[in-house]
Amino acid sequence: MITLHDNYGARKFLLFKLRSIGCNPYARATYTRDGRGCARQLNDAALLFDRKLESEVERLNENELSSKAKFVVVNSETNTGFTDADTPCCPTVQNFTCVPNGIPCSNRDEVRFYDGIHGTENTNRFTAGIVRQAVRSLLD
Repeated sequence: MITLHDNYGARKFLLFKLRSIGCNPYARATYTRDGRGCARQLNDAALLFDRKLESEVERLNENELSSKAKFVVVNSETNTGFTDADTPCCPTVQNFTCVPNGIPCSNRDEVRFYDGIHGTENTNRFTAGIVRQAVRSLLD
């Protein structure tokens, strides 16, 4: 971010917090779980990254008045309308990718993950709505 600012003149930044990267089906099945059923190791690493990035954003916002940086938090724990945030929509193989020619679930709008890692179209729509609001506030 600082390199983009200093070397290329970038002035507006929209950054995603990693937050709960340990809560997808692959991570839940692969790593030791915490009290919420998520991969503690991944979420702890994400928290460390987010904190360091936050300090850089604060520094940029305080020292470069012509610049503006904003965080986007896509919180999977909030009420998003998904009835299933744990089970992939498609049958998966050992690496949590979809089984070739497998039949996906019929309730794709209610399921958060298509395979073990990637969100469904509805998940992406939800995320896009949050990003759209963040971009508008960044440009104001």
